[in-house]
Amino acid sequence: FQPGQPRERQRAFRPTFPMLRLSSRLRTPAAAAAARTRAAGYRSASTCGKYDYDLFVIGAGSGGVRGSRIAAGHGASVAVADDLDVGLGGTCVNVGCVPKKLFAYGSEAPVEARDAEGLGWDYPKDIKPDWKRLVANKNNEISRLNGIYEKMLKNAGVDVVKARAELKDEHTVSAGGRDYTAAKILIAVGGWPVMPDVPGQEHMISSNEAFYLEKVPERALIIGAGYIAVEFAGIF
Repeated sequence: FQPGQPRERQRAFRPTFPMLRLSSRLRTPAAAAAARTRAAGYRSASTCGKYDYDLFVIGAGSGGVRGSRIAAGHGASVAVADDLDVGLGGTCVNVGCVPKKLFAYGSEAPVEARDAEGLGWDYPKDIKPDWKRLVANKNNEISRLNGIYEKMLKNAGVDVVKARAELKDEHTVSAGGRDYTAAKILIAVGGWPVMPDVPGQEHMISSNEAFYLEKVPERALIIGAGYIAVEFAGIF
């Protein structure tokens, strides 16, 4: 649909929390086996005897997952490492786009209830949100998506190393107590919020922590006016 269509039509296309789904594009067992066969042939013709992998990816966020899957699909032997401090899929899946949508949909429920009155529906005026249930359901959804991401990687023939990785030299990565060698190393570690160095910094939280608050803040001061700040202002 296009902007400018009736509001009712736009709502019809908007997913609700229990129905939110990620298109996983999971390979069938036969396709996964074919990918491994192609990768084996590629290794025997290129870097098989010299390195453990053709490509080692540090970081399993959006870029790292996509890069490793595409490379494996072209027949390269690939491994990706992540300490899972945030989770597979990185910021977007775990502390970004996906949980933000769930929180945003929840914040719009009172508006939907008020609009429904004009359509013949009545809701209690003093209804309150169950914040803890929202956070728990959000966590369950994120856990489910992490499982899908891991399955996508494995079905593509990518080895997943669940450990913090450190670059030792141009062809060596240390992760989980051992060294891995690769012809190419892709660094896809993403970014992390930086707190301003001002008095009272110890009382600040970033958007990462906002998704795990134990209760809805009665008042909130948001520094910044970018899209993340504006979205959280609407949510709270």
